[in-house]
Amino acid sequence: SAPPESGEVDIPRASAVDTFVIPVTPVITEVIVGVPDFTNIVGLEDKKMDFPFVNITGLVDRDGSELEFIEILRASAPPRLQVFVNGVRLQEPDDTSEWIRVPAGESNNIEIRGHTHWSGNRFPVPVRGVIVDESTTDDTTAFTEPFDVNITIYPVFDRVAGGSSNGVEDEGPITEAGANIVSALRLGDRVPRNGNNDEPETISKVEFKASSTKGILDFAWSGTNVPTAGSPVNLANGVNLEYNATADTYVITHDTILATSDLATLTDAERVEIDGQIKDAIRPFVLAFGPEHEASDDSFTVYVDTLDVNLGVASTGTTSYEHQVRIDAVADMPFVNATDELLNGTEAGPNIPLPITIDHSDDVDNSEIPFVRITIPNDPFTNAPMGTLEITSAPNATVGTYIFDDLGGGVYTINATSLNYQQATDD
Repeated sequence: SAPPESGEVDIPRASAVDTFVIPVTPVITEVIVGVPDFTNIVGLEDKKMDFPFVNITGLVDRDGSELEFIEILRASAPPRLQVFVNGVRLQEPDDTSEWIRVPAGESNNIEIRGHTHWSGNRFPVPVRGVIVDESTTDDTTAFTEPFDVNITIYPVFDRVAGGSSNGVEDEGPITEAGANIVSALRLGDRVPRNGNNDEPETISKVEFKASSTKGILDFAWSGTNVPTAGSPVNLANGVNLEYNATADTYVITHDTILATSDLATLTDAERVEIDGQIKDAIRPFVLAFGPEHEASDDSFTVYVDTLDVNLGVASTGTTSYEHQVRIDAVADMPFVNATDELLNGTEAGPNIPLPITIDHSDDVDNSEIPFVRITIPNDPFTNAPMGTLEITSAPNATVGTYIFDDLGGGVYTINATSLNYQQATDD
């Protein structure tokens, strides 16, 4: 450097820089939850309901470390609640957490749904606000005092499960057809609940087609309680059975249902008794089917009125299902005739014609395929077949196609691959 001027002193200087960390523990001094204007929700069984908007605020978040949530106490209500955000169900990893946490920014997009088939009156669901302050040194969580959102769910009638009946071709009617209809009248609403019986939803009317849906099978119904046109059956317990010739249906109702203007006034015991009496009246129905030798499947339509009562409200409606009728095929006896009166030949002479007549069975629905097996006997001295079999002319061409196989050892088969017996009488 330049030499100092007269009177100045050159003093050497040096400096150092270091840093230190001041730990600051996050503190949330206040969390405010805005209680919504309405805290009573009314919805329908098995349907989603909008949840009220909840606003959560705290002190001014200067460093952006505070996260705001609302929590819903799912386990507090009699049924376990399902919580949805933007249509997607929220689930904890093990789906057992009592509190369901939702980001506060999604508060306006929350829906809830009660347990399947559940209805009930004003059960409280606690809701609270949550703020989590996340820092590099510690996390702090603060909660508001919970407040209740009261939820009322009204009943909604359900459809029955449906079912089928099985028969065997040409082996008589389906004697358990009525019992199978009753078994098909199962309702999913079987959950015991406060104020309702073990199976709160019941059957109030049954109507089913007397004829088949596809028209393949012919149906004929019989049994103890089966009515005919103009001759209804009125049982002593109040069940009425009628054949509606215009609709071609059997209609099973009950006097008590027909005479009650407000079905919500019926007690649980009355509804259960009516349900059982209607089912008992259907059980003796027997279904005969045809035509003979027909093994195709068909169905008939069943219409069911179901009744769900809770909170002084009756929900009733009609649903339907196709009762399947499945027929197991049975192979019928074919006809075969081999005549030997013309079987004359000479050693080393020309081939000997074998007049064999084979006719299909009485089954005319094209479900049965004939299979012919012909065995040439062995020569007692050589222990070899006495001859060989050849086909020199095809069977009746209108019948279809066939496969001729030489299996060796004097055994031959003729197997039809496609037939139409309705166009031919034999092959």
